[in-house]
Amino acid sequence: MVLLLFSKKSFLSATISFVLIISLLLMTITIITPLAAETGSMTCTYDLRGFDVRVVYPESASPSDRINVDVTIHTMRTLNFKVVIKYMFGERIFTRWQTILDWTEIYAGQQKTVSTSFDIPNDIKTGQIWIWVEVLYYGSEDYSSIKGKKYSSFVDCIPPGPYIISGEDVKLRDGYEKLKQDYAALGDELNAVKVELSDTARELEDTKKQLSDTRFQLNEAQGKLAEVNNELDKTRKELGDVNAQLAKIKDENEKLKADVRSLNSEKNALKNELSMERVKSSQQQLLITILAIGIIACLGLIVVTVIKMRKKPPYSPSTVQVAQPSAVPPPPPSTSICPFCGFEIRPDDVFCPNCGKRIKE
Repeated sequence: MVLLLFSKKSFLSATISFVLIISLLLMTITIITPLAAETGSMTCTYDLRGFDVRVVYPESASPSDRINVDVTIHTMRTLNFKVVIKYMFGERIFTRWQTILDWTEIYAGQQKTVSTSFDIPNDIKTGQIWIWVEVLYYGSEDYSSIKGKKYSSFVDCIPPGPYIISGEDVKLRDGYEKLKQDYAALGDELNAVKVELSDTARELEDTKKQLSDTRFQLNEAQGKLAEVNNELDKTRKELGDVNAQLAKIKDENEKLKADVRSLNSEKNALKNELSMERVKSSQQQLLITILAIGIIACLGLIVVTVIKMRKKPPYSPSTVQVAQPSAVPPPPPSTSICPFCGFEIRPDDVFCPNCGKRIKE
């Protein structure tokens, strides 16, 4: 029962589709030109129906060739599909419907590809081959209702296939090209005769030769100019490299100057530290000298006192002697200031420890 229902509705849908579309196809075939787009494929999208159909075919073909056609159905919901195909060519010639996919259930998100082929007749007329693909589909909510009976719904995808040029037209085109070549050859021969018989033509040839020589000289001059331009570009490049090296040297010079300034600062700091160390050393030596002198003076005083006590006669007023004060040690040498930089120097310094200039002759 299901197969019988599908067969009845398939026949009815095919009849309806033929009646609705045949007039449009006839008008389209009559106005089609050889400039039809060679797309190679066409996709018919049916968003409301939830699927799309893609037809792939060769871009070009010739009489007696076999063309292969691939039909792919991609569905976004589960439906039963049937695909039939026919071809239209020449002077409104239609092939019979051919079933390339019988009723098959395709689930949502899947696609199904079927292939078929068609032999182009050898005596085909010049024109476009139209590929008429009709897709019948059926579902619980997708059907056509006629007088209370349910039939499958259908859509048509009719891409323009390859444009065929008949054998007769190819012969005519080749003959026309040959006639054009013969006409061009005759024109060349006529021009050659005119050149040979015309003095003006000979003068023109001489002028052309002079012009050719001038062009040759001009080409040589242009070549030399190109060489000069190349040398100039090379010189510019070398000058750029020199400028870059000069800039690099300047940068290195600035770095060296900065390093010299840093070294001078470190040198001055070291000189200051050296001067401070010398001052501290002088003070320490002076202190040691004073302590040594004091110790020696104390020791001498003790020794003198002991000797005097041993040699001292019996006490009598006449023998009382007043002790003489010990010799006072000389004061430590004083410091002075450099007349050039104001740095504190010692009396025995010949050169300033800070600026390095001579301070004594």
